[in-house]
Amino acid sequence: MFTALIIILSLLLYAWLVYPVVMLWLGRRRVAAHSAPPTGREGELPSVAILFSAHNEAAVILKRLENLAQLDYPADRLQVFAGIDGGSDNTAEIALAWAQSHPNVHVVVSETNHGKTAMLKRLVRTVEEGILPRRHPASPGNTVLRRAGGDTEREKERECCGNFVHGNTVAKIPATLSGGIWKERGEVQQATPLLVFTDANTFFAPDALMNLVAPFEDPEVGGVCGKLVFEKQKSEVRSQKSECGGMPGEKEIIERHDSDPPPRRVAGISDSVPRILNTRNIEFSSLSQSSSTSVVKSSPLGGTDEPVYWNLETSLKSSESSWDSCLGANGAIYAMRPELFWAEIPDNTIIDDFVLGMKVREQGFRMVFEPTAVATEDLPATVPDEWRHRVRIGAGAFQALTLCRACLSPRYGRFALFFWSHKVLRWFTPHLAVVAGMLLSCQVAELLGGNPKVSQFSALNNQQLNNPTTLSILVGILLLVLLTPPGRKALKLLAYFVTMQAALFVGFLKYCKGGLKGTWERTERRGI
Repeated sequence: MFTALIIILSLLLYAWLVYPVVMLWLGRRRVAAHSAPPTGREGELPSVAILFSAHNEAAVILKRLENLAQLDYPADRLQVFAGIDGGSDNTAEIALAWAQSHPNVHVVVSETNHGKTAMLKRLVRTVEEGILPRRHPASPGNTVLRRAGGDTEREKERECCGNFVHGNTVAKIPATLSGGIWKERGEVQQATPLLVFTDANTFFAPDALMNLVAPFEDPEVGGVCGKLVFEKQKSEVRSQKSECGGMPGEKEIIERHDSDPPPRRVAGISDSVPRILNTRNIEFSSLSQSSSTSVVKSSPLGGTDEPVYWNLETSLKSSESSWDSCLGANGAIYAMRPELFWAEIPDNTIIDDFVLGMKVREQGFRMVFEPTAVATEDLPATVPDEWRHRVRIGAGAFQALTLCRACLSPRYGRFALFFWSHKVLRWFTPHLAVVAGMLLSCQVAELLGGNPKVSQFSALNNQQLNNPTTLSILVGILLLVLLTPPGRKALKLLAYFVTMQAALFVGFLKYCKGGLKGTWERTERRGI
């Protein structure tokens, strides 16, 4: 019994202290060679397709589209695909109104909440198949476009989702995606563009996309994960957040001043309008504030202690990437080669970013971390909001363990060791803690019940506790913890850690129960 207790405590100590310290030390000693600086010549930059799914994001969708329009990237090599997945607000109307005047942005609307993963799969299919709506010569409005000879089931799916519908005209115009630009038949077809995934409530730094695609100059790199910075906003924002990514330090917030040169506008969009909607009455002056809406200013962090935890996660992600690959990706900002996208990912996958990132490494390519590709996002407002988010992520973690179990094999070398040490042992921390607590209780009961000297020692301690001097010392220590900033911070971190582990265990029970759904569950995020 005592041996089992020592083994469990050793595993927990290794997962939470030894492994992080060793990896951080190794990371500082190794200079990552995966990143190649951008060439600066537009002709050599790859074509990219930015994809994100949105559900009830009316508060941020316009700011997000403005943010993407200000990226420092050539307009002719950038396409934006926004999937509006169900919802009860006017997210779709806002996105479609924006898309009317921006030829590089394409909006796909689903009346039903199918979930983030299902919508992302649909967007990837749209990119790969090259189905892009165009204006019909005989109609001033947009048309339904179908690939000639396309299967009936897929066409019904597009119609059901409301894709590319405006008016009653149907045009059979085959299209292909060439170098990131949608072209009609007869032109040379090139490779499908790099897939860049993000969230509707995330904001990119102007140079984030340029830095994100730079590592792909290395043919061994199959995916790149950017750096996510959490912050507090002054306005209330509600969003869903995907796990698995790093979190930088509290002071690493993007800030741009009015004196800075404005970023080059690159995103416009097509005539694609996924469904019949009246967008003429939508005034952008009432929806948008100014071009500064896509500029993220620094502000005090609060709400939960997630930044402290994610600061450690970011450092570990960087170290693991320098030696092999980072574990999964961060849903706020990551990219991959299109042929490595796992099209068979289940629709009910909860932490899709982690699973898709792991599948890149499973196929023999590296998933690297690029700290100069920065995105920002709001923190959860309160611990209750974080609790719901963590329970969901906990269930998704054990689901992901099943989907990515191949990476636990020794044939993946040090990457398998990273997976076991950084994720698996941590995911099973509450289980190990419960077992350790039971073993410790049995050990203490055995000592107290069978040794007279232990009983005498216990009685002596009870007398000491009743001593006024001892009580004064204990009260002093308690006040020191509660009234001093370091003490309060340590206590708060401990409470956050315990809450996280409890939520993880509840998530495990939810996973065991079965019936996980990939549909949207919102986490409230609001500013100060």
